Amino acid sequence: MASTKRNANRPGKHSGSPSKKVASHRDVNNVLRQTKITKCKTDERNKGLNKYEFEFGLTPARINMNVIQASCRFCQTFGREERPQVTVFDALISKRCRANRTTTQHFTKFRTDNIQKHMENQHPKKWAEYVALRDNLAPPEELRSFFAVKKEIDPFLTAGSSVQVWVPNGIASVIRRLLSNEPEHSQSYIVSDDYIGPVRFSDDFIDTEDGFLIEIEKRKQFDTIIQCINTSSSFRAVARLFVIFGEATGNMSLGKPNEKMIGRCIRHLVAINLCALRHIMRKTWAFSIMADGASHDSEGYLDVRMSFGFNGQLHNYHLLAIPMQDRSHSGFNYSDLVLDVMKNVFDDSILNKLIGITSDGSHQLNLLVDEFLEAFDEIAAFRSTLGSEITFTRKFDTVRSVVGKCPTYATTRWESIHHTCKFMAEKYEQLMECHEGKTYNKPSSTWWLCLFVLADLTKAIKKCFKKMQYQNVTKHAQYRALTKLATTFQMQFEEDSDGTEPIVSRTKVSDFIKMASYSSEDMYNELPLAIQDQVVLGMVHAIARFIVGVKNLSIEVNYDDAPSPTILPAELPDLKPSAIRDLIRLHEERLKAAFGDTATTVSWTEYQNFLRRSKSDSAFKRLLDSSKRERFEGAWRQVDPERKYWHLIKFLAAFAAVSPGTHQVEGDFSDLKRIKGQHRSCLSNYAMEGQLQAKQYFALISLANDIGYQDAINEESTEDPDE
Repeated sequence: MASTKRNANRPGKHSGSPSKKVASHRDVNNVLRQTKITKCKTDERNKGLNKYEFEFGLTPARINMNVIQASCRFCQTFGREERPQVTVFDALISKRCRANRTTTQHFTKFRTDNIQKHMENQHPKKWAEYVALRDNLAPPEELRSFFAVKKEIDPFLTAGSSVQVWVPNGIASVIRRLLSNEPEHSQSYIVSDDYIGPVRFSDDFIDTEDGFLIEIEKRKQFDTIIQCINTSSSFRAVARLFVIFGEATGNMSLGKPNEKMIGRCIRHLVAINLCALRHIMRKTWAFSIMADGASHDSEGYLDVRMSFGFNGQLHNYHLLAIPMQDRSHSGFNYSDLVLDVMKNVFDDSILNKLIGITSDGSHQLNLLVDEFLEAFDEIAAFRSTLGSEITFTRKFDTVRSVVGKCPTYATTRWESIHHTCKFMAEKYEQLMECHEGKTYNKPSSTWWLCLFVLADLTKAIKKCFKKMQYQNVTKHAQYRALTKLATTFQMQFEEDSDGTEPIVSRTKVSDFIKMASYSSEDMYNELPLAIQDQVVLGMVHAIARFIVGVKNLSIEVNYDDAPSPTILPAELPDLKPSAIRDLIRLHEERLKAAFGDTATTVSWTEYQNFLRRSKSDSAFKRLLDSSKRERFEGAWRQVDPERKYWHLIKFLAAFAAVSPGTHQVEGDFSDLKRIKGQHRSCLSNYAMEGQLQAKQYFALISLANDIGYQDAINEESTEDPDE
C-alpha cells in the first residue's frame, strides 16, 4: 500500500490512469515564471565594522566607507606563532602534523567568533598582550604603535625542523669539563656513565673562529626527549619508549634514539640553557645567586641557582651542579668554583650586576631540627633507635617483604624525618609482629609514643618548609610562613596565663600524645605514672623550645652592603623617602647602564607619584590593603594595572628576587632523591644535570625569545618619529 501511494503522488503520473503519461511543462520559461523571487537576507554577523580595526587588530580595506576585506596585522607584523608543546605521549602517538601556515590571514566575512579563534590559535602570546593593552582603554595611537615594529625580530632559538646554536668559548669550556671524558682533559668534572661511553667534545661541537656551533637536526625529536627526561625517565626508558610507541602507532617519525644519542641531547640541552641564560642576563640590571653544597651518590656538588627580576616578573633558574671532586666544602672553594663558572658562562661585566649572595647558613630553620630532636633523644634515645629500626626493616628479607622499604632520613631535613616517621607509624602493627620472631632489640613504648607525636607534628613543619622552597619565594613570604607555623603550635599547645611569657599546657600535650595514633592512648595508659610525667614534660620542653626558636628566627641576606629594601606596594608608604633615595643612588650606575641616563630620575618620580597617591586616594589605599595577601607580581599587578610605576617595579623586582635562603637549591637535590627507585639507584652527571636542566628548558627558551621582541619594541620607541 505504501508503494502504491508513493507512485500515485509522483510527478508526471495521473492519479486516475497510471498508464497515461502527462507531459511535463518544466521548461526554462515556466520554471522562471513559477519560482518566487525572494531576497536573501544578509547575515549581519558577516558585516565588517569599523571598530574591528582596533578591537581585533585588523587592517581594513574599504569601498565607499564600507569594510569589504581586512588583513590580520598580527600575521603581517609578527607571523604565526609556533604550536604549543604537546605532552610526550601525544607527540609519540600523534599523526604527522601539517606545517604551520606562513601566509597572512585575510577576512571577507567578519564573524567575530571566527576572528577570535584565529587570534587565539595563531597568535596566543601577542594576542594576550594586545588584549591587555586594549582592555586598559589605550588610545588608538597606542594600539597602532603595538604593530609599529620595523626591526626584524631576532628570537634566541628559531622555529623549524632543525636549528643551529652558536656557543661561546667559555660555555664550551664548561661543557667540555663537565660532560666529556677525553683523556687529555684530566681536570674534567665528569662522573663517568657506562651507558654514554666515550665522549669526545669535537663530535658535537664544531669549532669556528669565535666559538663553537652545535646543530640539532631533528628538533621535534630533541624536544620530545627533553620532555621525557623532565618526567624523570631514565635514558634507557626514554629510548625504549620511542620504540614502543612508534611500533604501536606505526609512526616512527621521531626516530629511535639510543642512550648515546640521548646523552648527546643532554650536552646540547645544557649548552643551550647556558646560552639562553647568557642572553637573558645581558638585559637584566641586577641578579643574585644561591649556592649550597650537597652530596649525591657519594659525590660532592656545589649547586648554583640564579634569581633576577625581568619586566616586573621574578625568575629563578638552575645554573649548574658543579662537582667538588677532592675539594673540601669550604667557603673559599665555593667562591672559587662559582667565579670560574660565572666568568666562563657570562661576559666580564657579569659580576658588576651581582647584588645578592645566599649561601648555606643564611636560613636557620634547619638548625632547629637538631635542637628539637635532642629533647626526644633525652626521652627515649629517639634517633639512635630510629636508625636501628630502619636497619631492621632492611636487614631481614622477611621484614622487608611485609612492610616494604623504609625511607632513610637526614638529621637536618624536616621532609625526610616526616616521611620516615610516617612510614614507621603506619607500619607499627606489622613491625611489632615481625619483632616477635627475631632476637633484634624491640623499641620501647616510650619510643613509639615519640615517633607517633613526631609523625603528626612534622606535617605542619614540612608544609612550612615546602613554602620556603617555592621557586620565587620572597623574604616577606618566608617570614609569613614562619609566623604561621609558630601560631599553629601556639594555638594547639599553649594555655592562657597572666604572665608575659606563654606557657605550654601539660594537659594539651598529654591529650595530643593520646590522639597521635590509633594505638597511642592504650600505650600511654599502660605506662607507669612516673614515665608518663617524664614523657609529657620532655615534650612540653621540646615544643616550647621550638616555638621560641621559630619566633626568633632572623633571615639574613647579603644585599650588597645595603639595607634590605621594602618591595611590596603596601609597605612602601611606611618607608622613609631617604631610604629609597639612598637605594637608588647606590645602584645608580647599574640602572643607567641598563635603562639609560634618565633611569634614576624616572624611578624617583614614579616613587613620588606613588607616595602622593597613597596618601590622598582612598580607593588606592584600599587596593594597597587588599594587596598584602598577594605575592610580589600579584600585588603590583593589582595595584598598578596601567603600569604607571613600571620603572619603579623593575627596580624593586631585582631585590625581590634575592632569595632569603637556599631552600630552592636543597629542593633540587630532594627532587633527584625522589626520582631514584629500585631500578635507578644512582644518577650520573648526565642524568642529574639532565633532570635539573630539562625542568626549565622550555621556560628559559620562551623568556629568551621574548627578549627579541622586547628589543625590537625598544629600538622602535627610540627612533625619531619623523623619519
